Amino acid sequence: MSISLSQRKSLSHLYQQSNSEFLHQPAQSTRPSAPSIAIGIAPLARIECFKYLRSFLSYHGSFDGEIASRVGKTSQAISRLRTTVLNQHHIQQTTELRVRSAVELPFLLYSFDTWILYRRHIENLEQYYAISPFHSQNY
Repeated sequence: MSISLSQRKSLSHLYQQSNSEFLHQPAQSTRPSAPSIAIGIAPLARIECFKYLRSFLSYHGSFDGEIASRVGKTSQAISRLRTTVLNQHHIQQTTELRVRSAVELPFLLYSFDTWILYRRHIENLEQYYAISPFHSQNY
């Protein structure tokens, strides 16, 4: 697929070569082959995973990267919170649990309603809760 020079000039305010890339998701019934897409003579880069609105879209439609990203971001947020706030000795445990649930659950469950969970995803989330210092506590 190619765009003519006149079309390219009319779209020049929207187009930046350095940020241009495409995600190709082939139909399941077809042999996967990546199309060649160019604007003018400059080809666009093909990517395997596209970040959009804090979510990851992959070319094969799997949620593995999305769930791994959610668990990683949650772990980072909790470790930062632990080093700055939760390690202070004057904070009560109920306050700690409320802060953790206010931070942890939104990170993990953002756009959760669109996920299709398989056994490996559930095991990944269970591993996160197993290493969580408050896994025996009820939120």
